[in-house]
Amino acid sequence: MIGLRSTTVIVVPPAMAFEYLSDPETVLIPLSLPSRARVTSFEAGRRLVVDADHGVHASVWTFEALSPDETELTVEFRYHSPGRPAGPLLGGVAAPVVWQALRRAQVALKDRIETLYYEPADPAGADRRRA
Repeated sequence: MIGLRSTTVIVVPPAMAFEYLSDPETVLIPLSLPSRARVTSFEAGRRLVVDADHGVHASVWTFEALSPDETELTVEFRYHSPGRPAGPLLGGVAAPVVWQALRRAQVALKDRIETLYYEPADPAGADRRRA
């Protein structure tokens, strides 16, 4: 099994970042993966564990409050490499590609969450932020 870890800071309150990522309507990983993911462990406001049925073994999403308006998001991502004997070699070669995909997904989520939070009120005056 290969494990990767990536951290980014999202400039929104921790509760809002967690709410967005724990919402079943939100795509947790905006990538096309050949598997179905489901949340298997949930620690409100702090941690999500997502398991998949194929390829990706698990991911752990941890939310840490840096300040009232900043959230550190750490993603630990584990996946299986193909069978033996070439599997570990191929998995190691694939690791940089998977890491780049994980970082792109994290940046996309950061941008999406920050845009939602800082989006101005609509013309009717309703504030569209979810905090």
